[in-house]
Amino acid sequence: MTSTLRIALAAAALAAAAPAWSQTAAPQPAPQPAAPPAAQAEAPRTAPAAPREVEVARHGDWRVVCVPEGKPCVMLQDGFNAQGQKIMQVRIRKIPPQQTQAGTVEAAMQVAVPLGVLLPAGVRIQIDRDKPLVAGYTICDRGGCILQQPAPNRLIAAMKKGAKATFTIVAPPNREIPVDISLTGFTAAWNALEP
Repeated sequence: MTSTLRIALAAAALAAAAPAWSQTAAPQPAPQPAAPPAAQAEAPRTAPAAPREVEVARHGDWRVVCVPEGKPCVMLQDGFNAQGQKIMQVRIRKIPPQQTQAGTVEAAMQVAVPLGVLLPAGVRIQIDRDKPLVAGYTICDRGGCILQQPAPNRLIAAMKKGAKATFTIVAPPNREIPVDISLTGFTAAWNALEP
């Protein structure tokens, strides 16, 4: 599944329910939808082709990519495990200001990880030595699991000032996997985005 299609699916899930960021406990997992009865086998579906993203700028360790029509543009960075394998992608885009339980937000964050993570643990995000935030996954599909939520302005402000963000995911049996994301170029990439 292409990353643009995943964003669209995650955005739809986000619109349905935007859970708050937590500084204490990880969110509870959402109930799983019931599987369709075997007698009602679905016909194979083909997803519409998603527009291909084009890199339009690079700021430090962050890339700015846009669809050919120019909007929406997002800033992104890939994250790697200790063996050098890509296991995460962090995408951030500007959104019109809105009020949430976490305060004013002007950004949406998407964190995509492979299948096999412990869903109740969520993703722990820590900027340098700040107190970590925990957010839950929005959806999982064959391509992996996605966290898609509005990002509190305080998180974006910390990322602008910080040197490193550590995104920690948890694999069975409670094995924490920290993924460091460089914040070099974050502010310049952020300033290049439009809501």
